[in-house]
Order: sequence, then C-alpha cells, then structure tokens
Amino acid sequence: MTEKRLINIINTIYETEGFKGVIEEVQSRLVYGTVIKTNGLYCISTGGWSDDEALLDALISPMTRFHYHYVGYLVGGHFYFSEDKSFECYQRVKIILGDNE
Repeated sequence: MTEKRLINIINTIYETEGFKGVIEEVQSRLVYGTVIKTNGLYCISTGGWSDDEALLDALISPMTRFHYHYVGYLVGGHFYFSEDKSFECYQRVKIILGDNE
C-alpha cells in the first residue's frame, strides 16, 4: 500500500475515532512490530523489520493530523507518541532516552 493511501486512511480514522482509533488500526496492521504503552506514552516498534516502515513513515508524515502526537524516536525502530501532546510528554521522552538534564 502506498504511503499516500496510508495517510488518507490514518486521517480518516483520526477524524472519526481520534487517537485511540489510530492506535488500534496500527496494532491491526503491524506485521512484526508492537504497540506498548509505557510511562504515559505509546511506543510503536517496527521490531527491526522493514515491513512496518511504510506505516510508521505515514504516522509521522506532516500530511497526517496524527503527526502532532509524535514526540520522539529511539534507535532500533521505536517511535513514541503521546495522546495529550503536552510539554510533560516531552519530559517523559527525555527520561526514556536517558537525558535527565
């Protein structure tokens, strides 16, 4: 599926079902990856496989409304998203990444 098609699907789900709807859709579409809620953030992991890269690229694309929830990336294919988009979520990401300053 093309990234443009995925972006359209994500936007439609976000408009009708919100953040949780997109998370549920991602869980159903991941081939090898996982979705884990940790420290108030949703970590979507590719599992190290490229099969899920197009989906993650669509999620963080500036063309989706969902990209405003994207707060960080950890090497190894771990993408962090926050439901509330607050400054506090960025502090949680700093803790996860080991940047406590």
